[in-house]
Amino acid sequence: MKENGEELAPATSVPYMCLDMVYEIFLRLPAADVHRCRFVCSQWHALAHLVVTHRQRRSPMPMFFYRRNFFLGPLGPEENPSIDRFDLQAVNLVARESRRVLGFVDVIHPEEVEFDELDPYALVDPQQVMFRIEGSCDGILVLSSPDALYACNPFTRHWALLPSVHHGDILMCDPPAPQGNGILAFYARGPPGEGREYRLLYQTAVGPPPPPPPPPVHTYWLYLLGAGAEGQHIGLPMSPVMQPELGAVLLGGLPVAFVRPPILFQGSLHWPPIFLQPIQNYKIVVFDTVMEEFSWINPPSLADAENGVILNWAEINLFQLLNIKGELALAMINTDEWPEGPDAEIEVWLLTDYGSETWELRYRIGPMPPTVINDHDYDEVRDPPLYLVSRAGAGLDLLVMCPYTLLQYDAHWAQRQCYGRPNNWIVGTGYQLEENFVLHPFLAGQGNNENPPFFHFHEP
Repeated sequence: MKENGEELAPATSVPYMCLDMVYEIFLRLPAADVHRCRFVCSQWHALAHLVVTHRQRRSPMPMFFYRRNFFLGPLGPEENPSIDRFDLQAVNLVARESRRVLGFVDVIHPEEVEFDELDPYALVDPQQVMFRIEGSCDGILVLSSPDALYACNPFTRHWALLPSVHHGDILMCDPPAPQGNGILAFYARGPPGEGREYRLLYQTAVGPPPPPPPPPVHTYWLYLLGAGAEGQHIGLPMSPVMQPELGAVLLGGLPVAFVRPPILFQGSLHWPPIFLQPIQNYKIVVFDTVMEEFSWINPPSLADAENGVILNWAEINLFQLLNIKGELALAMINTDEWPEGPDAEIEVWLLTDYGSETWELRYRIGPMPPTVINDHDYDEVRDPPLYLVSRAGAGLDLLVMCPYTLLQYDAHWAQRQCYGRPNNWIVGTGYQLEENFVLHPFLAGQGNNENPPFFHFHEP
């Protein structure tokens, strides 16, 4: 066959693949590749939609940083010892594998820094990582650096630069304080899909920064992603049935997201129990994302029914709220006994009746095996010492953050997997990532037009 006098190669037929085979292939492809395949034909578009639905039922993937630096072995001949290198990983709990989600630009330290004077343990502190995870929702991450704030979907590679609402005392405090200017939560409102709204709840301090007295008072704001540069000031919104002591708590400020992220449950944000000085007690602070007002609920009673004593809250490390099969759960450990004491148990309480604030002790997880401490340099000083995660269709898994390895166990301390990379520290984030490639207008338009500082991938 000729066209314009030139001989054309004979057309080749595409091998036929049945739709069942295509579907199985889609299940194994990264989200970005599935997104591209949906434009091939209407049948592939429908299959891609089914894959999205399937993935939305999967467990979210806990995230951690690999941080490569000069403390952990020799560098290559081309490498500069003043360079730190980061990437963000997500753990598939069922497949027991980790995958790289984001790769960050190299951080070049000033020449005047004396590296032999640095504390190595500062390198595994999430507050010392140059890029922080400020929130994760529906596959969208909110990332901050000292001078910028971003939203991005790692699967579609779409991103946007946001107003720097995270700026303030909290970012540069040394050591960072739990309260201050900064983001408190990133959450979604509305039904899933392209029209869903995504918001940042943040606080600002009014008055002089600490330590000079008096301490600053705080006020609260909302920012709708894609709504321009202005946030909505909401002041100190409280439920009318709340005690006035809640107002004093809000004036003092709430823990910022990268220090203690809240969990979204039944349309409300919940923070792990906080000691409220005005009432000398612990409460779970709640923000209703529909009414846009604060309240609180009671955590479990620490009465020991068997021995007739009241446990000391000061001895309890309330390290995590999580969602277990549609119920709000609180996991806590006894910090005086952990990890090898005879009473070093992890207790997991479930809120069985939200209206009456009734909690039930559902799980007891025994002491950590000695092999974790002896073989992996486990350091109980790290906060939190471990994470509990709920695996879809199964029970609980524990993720233990050691300096050089991330260990995955089931609730009976049977090891499921060990994650690590030579010459890299493990830095936890406290966040999980959902695979999602829904396109959003506030991210569209910057997909591949520029080179943001978190799509830089190096060889491990």
